[in-house]
Amino acid sequence: MNTVITFTRRALLLIFLAGGITACKDTGGDTGGDTGGGSGSILVFGTTSGFVTTITAEIEAVATDLRNNSAKYLKQIIPFSGSTSYSLAAIRTEYAHALGLKGSGQIISIRDAGFNPSHVEMQGKVLYFGVDVGFENITYDAHGTAVAGLAAGSEDFGETLGVAPDAALHLSSWWDETEAHAVNRAIELGAIVQNNSWAYVCELQSLGECGVNTPDNLNIVTAEYLSALQAYAGNVGVVVFAMSNETAQTQATVMAALPMFYPELEEGWLAVINLSRDYVASIDDFDDTNVQLWSTGCFEAARWCIAADGFSYVATGDGSTSNDQYIVGDGTSYASPRISGAIAILAEAFPNLAPTELRNRLLATADNNFFDPTWATLDVLEFSGGITHTYDEIYGHGFADLRAALLPIGATTTLNNNNKSFEVGVVALAAGGASGDAVMQAMSKIELLATDQMGGDFDVSGVSIASQIIMDSSLNQALSSLVKSDLGAERRSRSYIPDSAEYTQAQPYGSPQAYGRGMRLFDAYSGNEFEMLVGNTLDVSLMLPMQGGRAAAVGVTHTSEIENGALKVGLSSVF
Repeated sequence: MNTVITFTRRALLLIFLAGGITACKDTGGDTGGDTGGGSGSILVFGTTSGFVTTITAEIEAVATDLRNNSAKYLKQIIPFSGSTSYSLAAIRTEYAHALGLKGSGQIISIRDAGFNPSHVEMQGKVLYFGVDVGFENITYDAHGTAVAGLAAGSEDFGETLGVAPDAALHLSSWWDETEAHAVNRAIELGAIVQNNSWAYVCELQSLGECGVNTPDNLNIVTAEYLSALQAYAGNVGVVVFAMSNETAQTQATVMAALPMFYPELEEGWLAVINLSRDYVASIDDFDDTNVQLWSTGCFEAARWCIAADGFSYVATGDGSTSNDQYIVGDGTSYASPRISGAIAILAEAFPNLAPTELRNRLLATADNNFFDPTWATLDVLEFSGGITHTYDEIYGHGFADLRAALLPIGATTTLNNNNKSFEVGVVALAAGGASGDAVMQAMSKIELLATDQMGGDFDVSGVSIASQIIMDSSLNQALSSLVKSDLGAERRSRSYIPDSAEYTQAQPYGSPQAYGRGMRLFDAYSGNEFEMLVGNTLDVSLMLPMQGGRAAAVGVTHTSEIENGALKVGLSSVF
C-alpha cells in the first residue's frame, strides 16, 4: 500500500472587520458564506508554504502501514545477536514518507571508492558525475553502490529503499578525482549533503586509522581540500562523515572531528556512529533498554555527532557479474547515508532553511531518551532561539528522529501585516460575543504560516490563533455594545500633536478637535494592534489584550476631503 498524504497550500488569511470581526476567508476557496460582515478590509498574516504541526491519526496510520506492510521496509528488519535491527524505522523514516517527503529536488553527493551505476537500485534515478567522469568510465565498486542505495535508492526498482528515494545522486570515486574536485563539484551542483563513508589510513597509527591524536594528522588534508570544505560546509550543504567501526578506538577519526581544528566547519558538519536498538514487532516499537554501540564512540566529535542504525540490507556487486545483487551488511558506512538522506528530507520540507539550520534541526531533535541523566559524560549544546539538546561523549546526540525534526521545535509564532508576532497557542484573535461563531467557523478553513524557534515554517489552523484569547463575558458584552452603537458621547477621543510633548484630552463627543498627522489612537493602551482599512475614508483599528490582559480597544478614524487637504476625525474607546 503506497498511500501518501498531501497538503494544500493556501495563500492568504484575510480578516474582515465591519461591526466587529465577522468573517474570515482565504484565497483558496469559499469560507462557507457571508456571516454578517459588510465591506471589508484586510488583515494579512502571510502566504502559507509550511508543514504540518502534529502527527494526526491519518498520518500515523499511513506510517504504521509502511512500517508493517511495505516490502522494502520489511527487508530492513534484520535479526542479529539476539536483537532485531530496523534501520529505516530507527530514524522514523516512515513518517517522512507518509507525508510524501522523499527528497524531491535535492542532490546527495556520495564520495566513495566507486559505484555501479547500472545496478537496479540506480534505475530511473538522476545521476551526476565528476568532470571527465561518466556512467561508462567511473570506477566500479560495491561499497559505494551500497552507500548510495541507502541514501537515495529507488522506490520503484530493486529491493532496498533509500531514506530520500526521490533525490538525485552525485557519485564521486577517490580513484577518479581528488577530494577537492569532488567537493567543488558538489558546490557546482548545489548538493545539499555530501556523504563520506570512509576514513584516511595512517599505517603507524593504532588500529590503522588517522585520529585526532595522530602526529601531523592535518597534513593529510590538502590546502585545496580544506578550502573547498570551508566553501561548502554550512554554506551550500552539510558534510557527513562516518566514525570508525573499531569499538576499541578511543579517539575520533581526523575527518569526522575536523571542526575540532577548524571551528568554522562545525555548523555544517555531522559525524555518525552505528547504534542499534531492539525492534519489538509485538509492540511495533523499539526497546530503548537494549541499545547497543557497534562502532567507536563520538569522543572529540560528540558535539556534532549523531547515531543511525548501520545494520542494513544493501545493494552490492561491482557490475562484473550481475546488477541485482544484495547482501546484509553493517557499519558506520551504512549508518551515515541514512543521515545524509535525512538531511535531504529536511531540505525538501523546509526550503527556507539554510544547510546549517537543517543540520541543527536534526541534532536538536535527536532521540536521547535512553541516556542516563547520572552519566558524567553528558553536556548540553545550545542552538539559536534558546533551544538546547543534551549530548553524550560516547553516543553524541542520540538517534536521528525524522518525525521529531519535521514537527515544530519550541514555540511557534505567526506575524500579522504589521510584523507583530503572535505565539500560536498563546496569543490570538478573540472570538465570541459580537462576532459569534463567525470567526471560529471561518478560521477553521484557513491555514496560517507559522515559524518555530529554529526557523521552520509550518501550516497552522486559523482556529489555533482564534481560540486562544478568551474574553470574559463583560468584555464580550462591551465589544458587542460598542460595535452596535453610534459610538456615543460617553466615549472619549484622544489626539496627538507631533510637535507637542503632551497629549490633550478631547472635549466630550460632539465638540470638534483638530489633530495633526501622526495621531495615535492607542497611546494610552497596551496590546496587539490591528490596523484595517475598511473603506476609502474610514480607518478602523482594533487592539486586543496581551495574554493575561483584560482591556481591549477600538479606534475609528474618518477622513473628509476639504479644499486644501483632508480633515481627519478619530475616536478610541477602551473597555
